[in-house]
Amino acid sequence: RVTAQALSRRLRLDAGVSRSRFDNPEDPTLAQGFDLVGVEEETSGARYLEASVDALRDLRLSDTRRVRLTVGYRHERVDPLYRSLGAYTQADRLQDQVDVSADV
Repeated sequence: RVTAQALSRRLRLDAGVSRSRFDNPEDPTLAQGFDLVGVEEETSGARYLEASVDALRDLRLSDTRRVRLTVGYRHERVDPLYRSLGAYTQADRLQDQVDVSADV
């Protein structure tokens, strides 16, 4: 995980990458004399990125009103069959999102 901020916290970034590996061991009691197809080791991954920038910060509209405009971007990719013990994730997901918010 990487977090960063710049320009007096006007630009913010949060990103992370994770890998998951699954190795199904052989079970001699499962075969019972039949030929079985071997299970291969499988590696899956997940990543995310959240970035936001204050396009306008403390822009004065009047003596008592100020405006802030924030633009954000979020990317998330989780491979099929990805699992993690540390956090809940929904497998087989691809999401890109843009948002704009204003405070007056």
